[in-house]
Amino acid sequence: MIKKLMTARRFIAAGVLSLIGIVGVTNVSAQLFLIDFGGDAANSAGASPDPWITFDNLVMDETVDLGGGATLTALDDGFNPNNPAQPGEGAEYDGESVPQEARNDYFFKITDTAGTTARMRIDGLAAGTYNVTVFEGRTTDGNQVAKIWTGEEPEEENTGNFAQGSATVAVNVGVGEPLWYMHLEDNTGGISGMIIRQTSGGGAELVPGIIAYWPFDSASDLVDKVAGIEGEAQGTVDDAEGHLGGAVDFGAGNTGNWIKVDAEATTWLAAASDNDAMSVSFWQKLHAVKSASTIWFRAEAAGSNARNFQAHLPWGNNNIYFDTGGCCDGGTQRINKDASDIDFLEWHHFVFVKDGENKSIWVDGELFHEGVNTNALFDDWTYLAIGSSGVDVFADAIVDDFGVWARGITEDEVAAIYNGGAGAPLISAGAAVPKPRVASLVANAGGFSFLVKDVEGASADPDSIVVTYDGAVVEVVKSKADGVTSVSYSASELLAPESVHTLNVALKDTNGNGSTIEKVLKVKAYSLVDSTLRVPDSAKGDSGFLVYTTQISSGQGVGNVHGNQWSSAEKQ
Repeated sequence: MIKKLMTARRFIAAGVLSLIGIVGVTNVSAQLFLIDFGGDAANSAGASPDPWITFDNLVMDETVDLGGGATLTALDDGFNPNNPAQPGEGAEYDGESVPQEARNDYFFKITDTAGTTARMRIDGLAAGTYNVTVFEGRTTDGNQVAKIWTGEEPEEENTGNFAQGSATVAVNVGVGEPLWYMHLEDNTGGISGMIIRQTSGGGAELVPGIIAYWPFDSASDLVDKVAGIEGEAQGTVDDAEGHLGGAVDFGAGNTGNWIKVDAEATTWLAAASDNDAMSVSFWQKLHAVKSASTIWFRAEAAGSNARNFQAHLPWGNNNIYFDTGGCCDGGTQRINKDASDIDFLEWHHFVFVKDGENKSIWVDGELFHEGVNTNALFDDWTYLAIGSSGVDVFADAIVDDFGVWARGITEDEVAAIYNGGAGAPLISAGAAVPKPRVASLVANAGGFSFLVKDVEGASADPDSIVVTYDGAVVEVVKSKADGVTSVSYSASELLAPESVHTLNVALKDTNGNGSTIEKVLKVKAYSLVDSTLRVPDSAKGDSGFLVYTTQISSGQGVGNVHGNQWSSAEKQ
């Protein structure tokens, strides 16, 4: 039974979003739910004004109406309100104005024993990508974390600390799929409210100028979402779990599976050769590293098997090669770099950029390599091969969210796509909440260090940074200058060579938004020298002097040696 509480306000939609030069994408209304946990009952601070939805409490296993076909159900326990240490003022989270009524109280789990949990399930959301923002106003609470997810539940909390502030998590909701929130009770504070904002389905471009986009959420749907360009599966291409929703899987031991996209009938790549500029972005996870190519844009005039824009990702020697306008001259056609430190069997985000003569390779939001190649792109495009060259070098790869631009995209745009590791759809109703990003992570025997770089719209608060290393919070040294926060950790004992560790960085930006960034770090190989080792006496010579004799003569035509001047002399 659905119980619609009398205190519930109305659901609002953000309106019909207009397309910006995009063909083949349907306009939809983006859903927005603004939920206030705590209304007019005892221990509450009053209901929030419209358009906020306000609840006095949540009863376990009773479903309440959010409007717009969506519902919320409390599971495992109910939730009651409380209102100590009120902030007494509103705030702005994820671009939405939050009234003080929403911040001045909060819900806690009825059985509030620390270490217990309770869930909320939100059903009836339209399929798409959402920003889910949770916040707490209580000014005396020092810590509040939770889990937010669709599909498989995360092993650990993924919001970071949103006490006295907020945290935003981006999730992808499939057709008929519920959204989950898990309250992690710590016997202090709780959740004041929740903002559920749809960011996909409206058709706006995350990075402007995209000319083709294959989300690859299903192997049966290989139609580009910009201009309706159809890809054709060659061999067997399967569905797989992706980094963002679904993905396409070419399989292990691949000897003939790939996707072909024609470029002659539609001339969709003409702008790239006209501009001598192109960028390609996608996520990849390998079954195995071997000599293969993930992308191969073909043009016969380029030669070298029609190699106009191609990437070995990697080749069998763990090098990443990026060829344009042919192969394989380092001055005109190719840049490459050793990538042995990358675990290609895990998900990574890759961007290949050619902007005139300037070329660059980006891995997980960071510049991996760059160089100058003078050859221009040829204009006799034939087709794009994804997962092979179109002839051979088949990749044992899973590929997700594939986009192409006829220009060189920028560092900030690469960071927006990577989105702190969470990723973001390339066509959506709006960009994800900007998040400061972790860069330059280095681990050695003595510990690790990294940088937190501000991005446009999000400046990191160094005092808010909390680092969890292998599951335990550790003390770190932090300093900030020119938009970059340096963070370092000194281990109490040496880290083992080639050991792998997990790193979780929770922080808030100066807007009050919280985020959590997860990284895996690997200590480089090293050997210890035993300080007690001594050269044996048998290896030592007798004490004495070392004498270096030098002969110079006028006949040799040498006037000095080691700064000693000799004039017309011979000396033995």
